[in-house]
Amino acid sequence: MSFTDQLNHMWRTRPIRLPRSGPGAGVCAGIAYRYNVDVVLVRVAFVVSTIFGGAGGVLYLAGWLLFTQAGDRVSAAESLFGKGRASQSHRKTGLLIILLIVAVSSLAPINMGAHGSGLVSMALMLGGWWLLYQRTPLPPAPPDDSRWDWDEHQTDWAAPAFETTSEPAVAQAGTPPSEPPVAAPAADTEHEAGAPGVPPAEPVRAPAAGPVASDPPTSTLRAGAD
Repeated sequence: MSFTDQLNHMWRTRPIRLPRSGPGAGVCAGIAYRYNVDVVLVRVAFVVSTIFGGAGGVLYLAGWLLFTQAGDRVSAAESLFGKGRASQSHRKTGLLIILLIVAVSSLAPINMGAHGSGLVSMALMLGGWWLLYQRTPLPPAPPDDSRWDWDEHQTDWAAPAFETTSEPAVAQAGTPPSEPPVAAPAADTEHEAGAPGVPPAEPVRAPAAGPVASDPPTSTLRAGAD
């Protein structure tokens, strides 16, 4: 992925504002939730960069205008230009744009402050955003109080959804595969006893014993001998 593609990807996966999670517009809370960092560290970075050069105030106002509020479909700036409807009024958005222009003018080369600390703090803040993106390129699931759908608005970077497919069970090693039961052969009804048109089988009888020949009488043997 080229550097330009990464910048486009970082912008499309930018944080959303969570005004219910903080005292302000929810810019710091949204950044902390998006990149999984402590919100206190994010707020400290904005305060310090605001004191030393004013870059924190400029970036906070820009995030207020360009980050979509939780529950909306578009940001306040996009709603002002007719790209959708946001919960923030156009009058408030116009006032924020005027404040942003005034804050940016303090960072111009003709008014660089204390030795250009505004531009330095701006570069440090943007560099920190880039490092946070490199650390966590994909955003988490949207918060519970948000109707923002990451998959609907950022389908080009969302992690692919893997579908689970059912696979046939594999037989364990050493276990023969089960076979369907074999049906017993049907009895041959044509040869069954009692079937219509077939006489019953007769029982096998032992042959009758005949008369046993007796030995000739002794007188007959004597007569033959004489």
